[in-house]
Amino acid sequence: MTRTTHQGIRITVFILSLTCAVFLLAQTSHFKKITSQFSAKPTAAKTLDAGSPATKSPAANSSPAASATFQDDENDPAKEAKYTRMKELRALVESLEAKQKDEPNNASLEDQIAAAGKEYNEISKSLGGDHPPQEESSFTAASAATPRNATTNSLAGRRASTEVFPANNICNTASSTFTDDPVPNVAIPNLNLLNPVIRNINVSGMGNYLWDVDIKTFITHTNSADLDVYLVSPAGTIVTLTTDNGGTNDNVFNGTLFDDQAATPVTDFGFANNVVATPVQPEEAMGAFIGENPNGTWQLFIYDDAASNTGQFDKLELTITTFAIAPVEVTSGAYANNTPQAIPNPGVISSTINVAGAGATISKVVLVTNVPHQKSDDLDITLTSPQGRTVTITTDNPDFLGLNYNNVFAGTRWFDRAGPGFLEIGAVTDEVYFFGVLKQVAVPEGAMAAFNGQNPNGTWTLQVRDDSTNSRSGSLQNWSLIISTINCTAPNTVVTLADPLVCLGPNGIVAVNATVTNNNPVAVNANFSAALPPTLIGLPGTGVASLNQPALIVTANGVTWNGPLQPGQTVTITYKAQIAAGTPNGSQVCIDSQTSFDGAPPATVRACETLDCPVGPVNAQVTDQKAGSVLVFPYYVSKVSEQKDTRMTISNIGDAAATVHLFFIDGLTCNQSDQFLCLTPNANFSFKASEYDPETTGWVLAVAVDAQGRPVQYNGLIGNAFVNDGNYVDNYGAESFRANSPLVATITDNAARLFFDGASYDAVPNQFAVEIQSPLDAPSQRVVTTSLSGNVITGQLTGAAQVGTALVYNGNEKPFGSFSAWLNGNCQASATITSTSPRVPNGMAQMIPTGQVGTLKFNVGAAVGLILTPRTAAWRGIRTLHKTALTTTTITIPILTPIC
Repeated sequence: MTRTTHQGIRITVFILSLTCAVFLLAQTSHFKKITSQFSAKPTAAKTLDAGSPATKSPAANSSPAASATFQDDENDPAKEAKYTRMKELRALVESLEAKQKDEPNNASLEDQIAAAGKEYNEISKSLGGDHPPQEESSFTAASAATPRNATTNSLAGRRASTEVFPANNICNTASSTFTDDPVPNVAIPNLNLLNPVIRNINVSGMGNYLWDVDIKTFITHTNSADLDVYLVSPAGTIVTLTTDNGGTNDNVFNGTLFDDQAATPVTDFGFANNVVATPVQPEEAMGAFIGENPNGTWQLFIYDDAASNTGQFDKLELTITTFAIAPVEVTSGAYANNTPQAIPNPGVISSTINVAGAGATISKVVLVTNVPHQKSDDLDITLTSPQGRTVTITTDNPDFLGLNYNNVFAGTRWFDRAGPGFLEIGAVTDEVYFFGVLKQVAVPEGAMAAFNGQNPNGTWTLQVRDDSTNSRSGSLQNWSLIISTINCTAPNTVVTLADPLVCLGPNGIVAVNATVTNNNPVAVNANFSAALPPTLIGLPGTGVASLNQPALIVTANGVTWNGPLQPGQTVTITYKAQIAAGTPNGSQVCIDSQTSFDGAPPATVRACETLDCPVGPVNAQVTDQKAGSVLVFPYYVSKVSEQKDTRMTISNIGDAAATVHLFFIDGLTCNQSDQFLCLTPNANFSFKASEYDPETTGWVLAVAVDAQGRPVQYNGLIGNAFVNDGNYVDNYGAESFRANSPLVATITDNAARLFFDGASYDAVPNQFAVEIQSPLDAPSQRVVTTSLSGNVITGQLTGAAQVGTALVYNGNEKPFGSFSAWLNGNCQASATITSTSPRVPNGMAQMIPTGQVGTLKFNVGAAVGLILTPRTAAWRGIRTLHKTALTTTTITIPILTPIC
């Protein structure tokens, strides 16, 4: 015996004479098929030409009856008697159906047909599903398939059952049907072993995890058993659909649906001439494809392995079902029944296993049987699930020349499997056997995939039947089940862009919160990633993960995290990102976040925020009337040579000691000098600006820090300043920013990045309104703003200058004019109101005449500010500006160890 392959398809060629065959210790797939009709197997009707065991006699086409016989080593009269009765019932149905054509409304005839069919089915069941050999007749499935008040009739000679058990629709499956190349009526030459018909089917657009495959073939042939048909996946997996089934019957595969969920294997089907056999389980289960990526080119190979008869291929339909996401698969330990039972001869035994605690959805079943028997082909074995689905494991295998293959299944492992090479195992009906040698692994006659989608918990039943009266005996020693279940719960990912402010604009800070929950019943390895658009810049060092913190990485372009999640466990990931400068108002910024479990295709969620600053005022968080963790003195002067100075006071009204890092920032150059201030509870400290930063005009930033100089949440600081600047003399309260959480800054390389976003520190104003007097009544009113965005260390500060167009209102509440580019400066911006400034139509003196007041409203990047009114005016003093809109920003400061 030699085996060869062509185009990756398994082909068996026998170069032996029949005389030598009886001395072989091995039985092969085609020998088994050729001789099956003589041992009451209905699945092949080839006659055996003694001169050439591998080639069918030309006479086979004209006479489906056997031209030679090979019996068991011991005759089985009881079995033959049952076959005789089944043939009588078949003839009875044909006779009754003939009468029914003349009497279509005769209910009695329908009842008789149904009764005959029921008796036939009961006899067949007692034989483990066997049927008598086919004979030439006009009997058809269509004529007797539907007796009154019944839906199916599995009388031999028609379909064994029209029932298909659908694969459960779980895990958000998607199905599509694909067809082959549009070239119909392709000839199938006889003996085309070196030149098979090959049809390509291109599959695209499906999910990456295949769950179910069905294929419908349209093949005509005048001797169906000549056909060997294989389906090959894009991954190269080969599944046998049929080899040498159908007997001498014509055209039985011209519309056949091969479906793992069908009720009857193609090897056990009762074929009839010119009657389409459908649906049937393939010879090897297509469950072998489960888990593959179905996208790509599928191929159907069609061989004719005998002479004289030919056929045609018309078309095929391939239905692919995939999961939207790959499932999480869990394999339970073996469930076993170790109670031995003797198998009656003939007779049947049943053994049960109760499965409990497994998952809810079957994805794979492995059966292990220890059934020693002196003649294994006497055995018919079936497995029935708790839902009542029965799968045929083996019937009358190995059946070769009536020889006694003993103990073949005394430890066999059964499951759906196929492979890309001819050395891979095949169906139990096609295997090679040796006397007394255990078949360790085999593919059952029926498809184990028929159980897929069912709940495995409950009672499973293994039925073992000895259908022969010979003296050979055996027993069921033990059996076990290994069950895999799947859960297709996708990662539950929720992402929010937290903008606690009324307004979000360029340079604003967005706090991102993502949660990932494992709703599966088993632990998974989770991978989370977030892609940031160009309009959103990630801030390294801002990330916090509730689990596996070291795995969280935040970069300017994105975020990644990975780690294990137990069943029901949630990881919370937070980080910050900044709106890029120049991002238009009204545009959206979106973050696409993905999560995958155990390397499965990811689930994606999108979270967006719109940049849309309102025109109306807001409830400003920052004010000069509260305590906070950061104080800003928007203006000081320390030019003693001009008799100008500023006295500032910082008080600790908290119950703990406070360390304050003071930064004196030059309003023109942005250069800074710093000092530390250490305050006991309820202490205060007053100082002149000239004592620490003489001959300067600028502003002061005061930050509460810890013993290492790192910013902390300590909302116990208040401040006040008295300015003596020549014609401008008054006091004002320091603007106070409260820390709203302990996470106020990120630390990198001895630098701290402070977040003014409403979640860490209070947000920063970016729009102001201020009442002004007529420039005729109060000349030289000054507006000053300070920059609260940028890097103090490098002196790169922005945000104080005017942005866009500002408005002037007079006492009649009408916007008489607008202006731009009036308030300029980097770290500190300043502008003076005169009759001609800011520049408006007819001038400010006309806009706001003497004796009247008006209002300025303008935008900046990010700042605080004040207005100084000269003491020569009727209304004099210094006051902070009204905040009417807010934004988010960051300021970077150095980290130094405090010295007190």
